[in-house]
Amino acid sequence: MTIKVLNYNIHRGTDSAKNYNLEATCAAIKGSGAEIVGIQEIDRNWSERSNWEDQVEILTKVLGMKSVFAASIDLPPKTPGGPNRQLGNGLFSKYPILSPQVHHMYINDDPNLAYDGTRETEPRSILEAKIDLGEKTISVLCTHLSVHSRKERLRQIGKLEGIIKRIEGSLILLGDLNASPDSEEILRLRKILIDPSLGKGLVTKPNEKRQVDYILVRDLKVDEIKVLKSDASDHLPLLAKLTLG
Repeated sequence: MTIKVLNYNIHRGTDSAKNYNLEATCAAIKGSGAEIVGIQEIDRNWSERSNWEDQVEILTKVLGMKSVFAASIDLPPKTPGGPNRQLGNGLFSKYPILSPQVHHMYINDDPNLAYDGTRETEPRSILEAKIDLGEKTISVLCTHLSVHSRKERLRQIGKLEGIIKRIEGSLILLGDLNASPDSEEILRLRKILIDPSLGKGLVTKPNEKRQVDYILVRDLKVDEIKVLKSDASDHLPLLAKLTLG
């Protein structure tokens, strides 16, 4: 059995020209033909920047997929009685999603540190779930690591390592890891996962001319991995074709 898997930081539906354009986001994802999609920077009722839309609901409907969401930031509504304002990671799948869990990651591991709107206090999360492919069940992790310091990323890598080592069987890690291929963060993950983009010189963040987005696997054969062309975000979609062993 072969599946197509996509990782994509959608930049809250803001395109490369800095216009809100969730339609372009949806088109890029649908055009990829991916059956499992990990997405970072999804807004849910967040602010004017995304028209107060629930992007999880819109993406789920347009893509015709099942979905789960992990809020990294969860704030009270601006209007009493309204939905919470959330930003985080999402997993979308053609196949049933089982046993979703959210692992929260706080700056300095301090859950009492209040988010003040800056990167220095921004919490992150790891979304963990299983995908029922019928003949086999695989585990998928989706995350977005800190951009504000390597110290925090390495702390978050430690949490990822613990989760990965606990999980048995085939596994896919989808993420904007905010780290280059030669960084300590990626070198550590390569000790426990396969990086099919190794040595390919892929660029997923054009304005930085480097790769920061990854699809890492365990116990799966990677037939192909490539970056897709799109102006729907300041990141480029990363697509992998995987075969179950």
